[in-house]
Amino acid sequence: DLGDFVIAKNLDTPLFHLAVVVDDHEMGITHVIRGEDHLSNTPRQILLQEAIGAQTPAYAHIPLILAPDKSKLSKRHGAVALTEYKEEGYLPEALINFMALLGWSPQAGNNRTNDEIFSLGELTQKFNLQEVSKSGAVFDIQKLDWINHEHLKRLPLEILEGEVLSRLPAAADLPPTRASKLVETVVERIDKFGDIHKLDEAGEWNY
Repeated sequence: DLGDFVIAKNLDTPLFHLAVVVDDHEMGITHVIRGEDHLSNTPRQILLQEAIGAQTPAYAHIPLILAPDKSKLSKRHGAVALTEYKEEGYLPEALINFMALLGWSPQAGNNRTNDEIFSLGELTQKFNLQEVSKSGAVFDIQKLDWINHEHLKRLPLEILEGEVLSRLPAAADLPPTRASKLVETVVERIDKFGDIHKLDEAGEWNY
């Protein structure tokens, strides 16, 4: 059914199918979790694994992440690199939490709960590939903001004070009691640390 397919341009330049099979084999990869758009690649890669005597990893093909209009998420929808979310002030644990909920629900299987806010440890215990939805999940930036806000509220006060006050130079000389009150007020009004500059520039903070 597959016919002959190209695995290299020449003796020195392998193409994707051969390169990924060799990489996975040499790195000892046991599980490959990727988008369903790679499903058609899997039979070719299994044939190559058999040809070179490599172990075939367990494959899971999950639904694609969709834009609000239900089309495949792309740069034209504002999709950006993870580094840009970091620069915007999103917390790593919030991004992991949000991504885990794209196509998976804690209401599924034996781990039913109404909560959507999880630490990495909690996700490790609860997440199950068998419970991933078969339909695509919409990337909702408003939900990401909400999840990040909830994770902000979980941070220890000393970390919050360090992050918030470092972004408000004018508040550096405030007495400790007023600084703590300011931090509390700021956290109530932001979804991510990047919001602090916008509100400060708008004159939202009264020191």
